[in-house]
Amino acid sequence: RSLKFEAKTLFDQNYYMGLTSKRNLVKNKPEYYSLSFNYENDCILTSLAFMREFYSDQDVKSSKNLFFNITLKPFSDNISPDLTNFLN
Repeated sequence: RSLKFEAKTLFDQNYYMGLTSKRNLVKNKPEYYSLSFNYENDCILTSLAFMREFYSDQDVKSSKNLFFNITLKPFSDNISPDLTNFLN
C-alpha cells in the first residue's frame, strides 16, 4: 500500500511548478519524490525536473536524476486520410 501526493502551483499563465511524492505505508518509507519547473503553451511543453528514488533493497542503490524534457503537442486535426475501412 502506498500514498501518492501531487501538487502544482501556477506562477504565470504558462509557468508552473510541480511536486510529486510517493510513500510506502507498510514500510513507512518514501519511494520517490520529483520537483519540476514547467513551461506549457498550445504546442510545446518543456520541463526541468529533479527526481530522487529511494530503495530498501541492498542490491539496488538510490538514485538522483535531473531531467530536461521537451514535448511537442499536436496543434491541429489529423492530416492523414482515414484508412480504417481498408483494414477489414
